[in-house]
Formats: sequence, C-alpha cells, structure tokens
Amino acid sequence: MVTKPSPNQISLFLTTISLKLGWRLSSSGSAIGSVISGPGTPRHWVETHMAAMLCHEGIWTGTYRHIAEDNTVLDEHQSRVTCEFPDHGEAAYRQASIFNWSDGRHQEQVFLGYMRGDRMWFDTDTFAGWAWQTGDDIVMLSLDRKDLPGQRFVETILIGDNRDRRVRTWHWFDEGVCYKRTLCTETRQS
Repeated sequence: MVTKPSPNQISLFLTTISLKLGWRLSSSGSAIGSVISGPGTPRHWVETHMAAMLCHEGIWTGTYRHIAEDNTVLDEHQSRVTCEFPDHGEAAYRQASIFNWSDGRHQEQVFLGYMRGDRMWFDTDTFAGWAWQTGDDIVMLSLDRKDLPGQRFVETILIGDNRDRRVRTWHWFDEGVCYKRTLCTETRQS
C-alpha cells in the first residue's frame, strides 16, 4: 500500500536533496541558486549573509527546559554549547553540545552548518533544515526531525545587548500541531 507523504516528509526530502546537490530552495521548494562559491572563507560567507550569527561564537552554558502545552515541565538538563565559525573547509559553522541530567545521563552532539545563499543549512542524523537572520538580528531556525517522523521545530535565538546572555525558544510541532516548547537560558563563558 502506498501512502501519501506528509508536508513535513516532503520538506525533509527536498531539504536533503538540495543539500546533496548544493542548491537552496525557495519557500515553494523550487531550486533558486547554488552553493556560495568564489573567494573568501566560510566565515566570510557568514559575515556577508548572516552576520548576527557571529555574535553567538564562543562557549555557552545554561539550562534547557521542555514544557508541555499544559505548562508541565517534561524535562530539564544542563548544557554546554560551543559555537565556532571555521576559517577553512566547507562548513561555515560547527556546534558541539554537551548535555547533563541530574540523574547522571550524559549526551554529546556535534553538527555542521553550510552557507547556501543567505541561509545556513543543516543535515544531520536527527534533523535537516535551515537558519536565517531577521532584520532585527534575531536568528531563526526551521528544522524537520529525521528521527521523529512528522515532527519539526522552529527556534528563535535572541542575544542580550551586552552579548553575554542569550535565550532560545523552540516550538515543537507534530503533524502541524504545537505540542511542546523548549526554553533555553544561556550565559557566555568565553
């Protein structure tokens, strides 16, 4: 039996194909460009197209709280997130995250971002999608979960005026319905 793919599955498929071919997609899913090429380093590409991202370079520690729609705390854990913008190689962004729970659980993740046009694209084992900055230098992400079919999240990252504190809010959707939010409060360590 053949089933019709969901909009999230179609979006994930198009994102994966575009990353493999070096295309970026319009909101309608059509190819509108190619990988940024020419002189300059990946860091220069970020400076040119997503300068607000550079304010997040460094090591951040904080707390992640996952909140259900009824405001119940589903999970809480500590984090250490390192944001880097390499001068060499294809990746324009590298994030290494370490998570620790009070019950002794520990998790580490590393993922890379690649500039394509004016967006940063991600394709990992668990998610695929892109990031962009708004006119107010707010960083936004739209990511489809590969490990949780039908689920996606939209993240907003705001940094304080003194650049030593930031907040991140994720809105999680399952088949288009918001079912939880993740609230992150972080302080720059370096």
